[in-house]
Amino acid sequence: TSAASGTTEYAPLKGTFSATQDAFDYLSYRFNADEEAHAYFWELDGKTFTEAAFDYEFEQSGEYDVELTVTDRIGKLSKQSMTLLVREKSELVIPNIFTPNGDDKNASFDVERASTGIEVVNILIFNMSGELVFEGNELRKSWDGMLPNGDRAPEGKYTVQLRVKESGGKEYNTSELITLRR
Repeated sequence: TSAASGTTEYAPLKGTFSATQDAFDYLSYRFNADEEAHAYFWELDGKTFTEAAFDYEFEQSGEYDVELTVTDRIGKLSKQSMTLLVREKSELVIPNIFTPNGDDKNASFDVERASTGIEVVNILIFNMSGELVFEGNELRKSWDGMLPNGDRAPEGKYTVQLRVKESGGKEYNTSELITLRR
């Protein structure tokens, strides 16, 4: 309100909103309108909602269109939309031991099998003398405990250097110590 003229200034609503993925369930999201409005109308996954904020669980990963229409106190509408990419969260799990001993249990060092939403881009494994004993890439990702010359690698500690890509596209390097037991 302006003291000089006695008029009320009007700021139209924008209809902006946020979508926050649940920390434990990648299919669950919290949708929240960023401003107060007289009415809310959400369209999402073939369903409608009229709350300012709500929780929703998708049935599967994928792209989903989300639209929010807000109505202000004088009846003006504002609409915002977004395409939400629902993906599982990435979790890198590097097994610290593997046992290529012929029993078919834990027989290879495999980061992708143990992880969630992780793609191995490059893998290098060195013995404790610093010699390269295995090199893998996007096509060859697990180590069976064999040396490049065809001999069985001895029991012991090895250093693994990984270049991985998360489901969201982020790439990074990491290094860990692993144990091979026969």
